[in-house]
Amino acid sequence: PEANAEVFPGDGWFATGDVAYVDDDGDLRLVDRRRELIIVSGFNVYPREVEDALLGMDGVIEVAVMGVTHPYTGEAVKAFVVAEPGAQITGEDVVEFAGGRLARFKCPTIVEVVDDLPHSVTGKVSKGRLREDWGVTSL
Repeated sequence: PEANAEVFPGDGWFATGDVAYVDDDGDLRLVDRRRELIIVSGFNVYPREVEDALLGMDGVIEVAVMGVTHPYTGEAVKAFVVAEPGAQITGEDVVEFAGGRLARFKCPTIVEVVDDLPHSVTGKVSKGRLREDWGVTSL
């Protein structure tokens, strides 16, 4: 009952937890899930925006981004990057690449280059399992 009350607030709407906007053409554009929002020094960072930017890097085939607790900024952006076989990508490379494409507060400050990412049965990256596997905590 409590979970239903959260997603059916009683005004006829279903609260999906998604963040979206209507573009100039009147189309609804999904931005990200509200629960995945990262707040760095009061600024909103949507993981999907950072992931999309990092996927433009040569040699990167998959990315997952999440917020991690940070003592000064509240949260920081952490990226898990899967490189193509044979690609030589370092965390420093990823940070430099992001710096040329994103606002500074959106850039990952922590990067893990990993062999693969955990996936759900639907094929999506399982950020919950990723948090568990890597011991990631956030606010």
